[in-house]
Amino acid sequence: MKSDSQDEDVLTIGAVIGGVSAELDAWGLEIAKLEREITRDQREISSPLNLNVIYHLSGPVVKVDFSGIEVMRFSRQRSLLRVDAAVPPDRIENRRAILLELMVEAIDAAEIFARQRGIAEDLTAIRGIIPRS
Repeated sequence: MKSDSQDEDVLTIGAVIGGVSAELDAWGLEIAKLEREITRDQREISSPLNLNVIYHLSGPVVKVDFSGIEVMRFSRQRSLLRVDAAVPPDRIENRRAILLELMVEAIDAAEIFARQRGIAEDLTAIRGIIPRS
């Protein structure tokens, strides 16, 4: 159960979408759906590390300049780690599966970060929030 001092969700997601197109709109809708599920499923969850996963999608205006996962920023005060996830531009067959795969990779990276910094041995609570397919 969350304490009064832990008012942040342990897992949040967002997106940086590089323009406007029907394809990018479809990705945005899938990310928003996943965000609603994650928010709903973590009401009573606590974790020593909070994780913010930001999905990056290339578009006509902005191109993503990395691939895979990048650990970006840690706020010690909020115990919040931001991990960026580049959505591969050539993979559109199953948007949800791709987003979930990247989320697992982001949690793997966050877990390594947490272990190296002595914050936590694992992030089991966050893994438990991930929707099943």
